[in-house]
Amino acid sequence: LTGYAEQGQYSPRGLEAVWPVYRDREPRLPTGLAQALYTKFINLPPLDRASALPLVLAFSDFDDSKEAWERYDPVSFRDLCVKLGVSRRCYEEAFEPMILTGLFAPGAECSAAAALGMAYFFVLRSQESFDVRWCRGNIGEKIFRPWVEHLEG
Repeated sequence: LTGYAEQGQYSPRGLEAVWPVYRDREPRLPTGLAQALYTKFINLPPLDRASALPLVLAFSDFDDSKEAWERYDPVSFRDLCVKLGVSRRCYEEAFEPMILTGLFAPGAECSAAAALGMAYFFVLRSQESFDVRWCRGNIGEKIFRPWVEHLEG
């Protein structure tokens, strides 16, 4: 595998954000705060980024319980963002690409519960969970074939 690498987040307009290698950042900030402060948003103005702050309440409230799913599943992630005052630009440049990547559907078609759960699992549970390494070579040959051989052996 390669070393850890920054990741780019793209929209139809091009590169929107660069996610750093969190394990290399100092000072170490709490998960969520680190993503907000260390992510390099290429085009998104600070006021639009600040409009996402009310989502912190939803992330804090969503604990993956049956009750949380009952509260957040009936509403789309897009509608939750509108209700909480996330700017249209922030939604389109930061959150929509994330939802498309993580849930393979637009935020208007994903429940807020699914989006909050995905964000917690991939981004918020541990900031280092979002650090990536890439396979050098064909994944089938380098990872899956040896794994299958090991399981069969």
